[in-house]
Amino acid sequence: MKLKKRDKLHSKSYPLKFLLHLISILFGIGLIIGIGYYIGIHEFLIELRKIQFIALVPLIIVYSFSWFFRAARLKKIIKVFKKDINIPDSLCIEVLGNFANFIFPAKLGDVSKIIYLKKRKDLSYKQATFSALLVRIMDLMAVAFLTLLSALFISRKIILNFSFYVIMVILVFAFILLFTFILYLRPSIFYFFFIGPLKKILPTIKSLRELMIDNFLSLAEVYGISLLVWIFDVLTLYIFFVMYEIKLSIIAIAFVLFLSNLVKTIPITPNGIGFYEGIIVVLLVAFGITQSTAFTVALLDHGFMNLYTLILGFYALYKLKINITNINKETL
Repeated sequence: MKLKKRDKLHSKSYPLKFLLHLISILFGIGLIIGIGYYIGIHEFLIELRKIQFIALVPLIIVYSFSWFFRAARLKKIIKVFKKDINIPDSLCIEVLGNFANFIFPAKLGDVSKIIYLKKRKDLSYKQATFSALLVRIMDLMAVAFLTLLSALFISRKIILNFSFYVIMVILVFAFILLFTFILYLRPSIFYFFFIGPLKKILPTIKSLRELMIDNFLSLAEVYGISLLVWIFDVLTLYIFFVMYEIKLSIIAIAFVLFLSNLVKTIPITPNGIGFYEGIIVVLLVAFGITQSTAFTVALLDHGFMNLYTLILGFYALYKLKINITNINKETL
């Protein structure tokens, strides 16, 4: 009876979710088209002709390293729960998360990862949820730290132009650090807020804290791997700069990439389509790059990463023997 009721609710909500998903995709594409027309389609096409397809070789190699480290990170996290997973499966699970966000009418990436880890890798829902959440937190901490680190070597004029975003990054990074220190050193302060209905999840929070303390070195390694993930993302973007002979330091390129990724975390369009390109153009123009070149590089970089993820996503479905419609039914 409950399953029938759930299926009925699913059938009613799915069309609306699909419509919202479609609107968000079209909105992102519309942003890209709008930026292109503002800059000038003719100028963009001129820049597009400068593509060197031989660059696909280093692009694929470098970006594959980024995904390898994502897989190694998830493997390390799961090992905390005394479970083991091989690198190919770990890679497929990570890709599956990003792939789901493209295909389905909701942000189902982490949900699909949680369900798979529960059903196929024998993790409890709490363990699987913690694993997915930890990946997000580590990514946020890594990008925030690298943004602030690269900002130290950027001209004061650039920093002042984007001071609002830099201040927001500082606040987010400081908040996460403060939260972590309180949880480790003075957990009673944190536990005080778990009153009323929240008191039910307090035992789970306490067990997770004990898990984090017992595996402090392993979690530090996970953070180190997260830094490597984003360093290789920077190198991927750097290849496009080399291809277009853009004279910009790798530190500046890193600052642009990290800040752009922080902005695109706003869940408006799938994988930040449109927003990512827009913020990269604004940042690169501030560094003296022409609008047409900045837009071309942003579009090629994001397009390459998205296409890579989609292709790898279909391979992940095949490798994990997952029916694409089953993800939709189980997560929505």
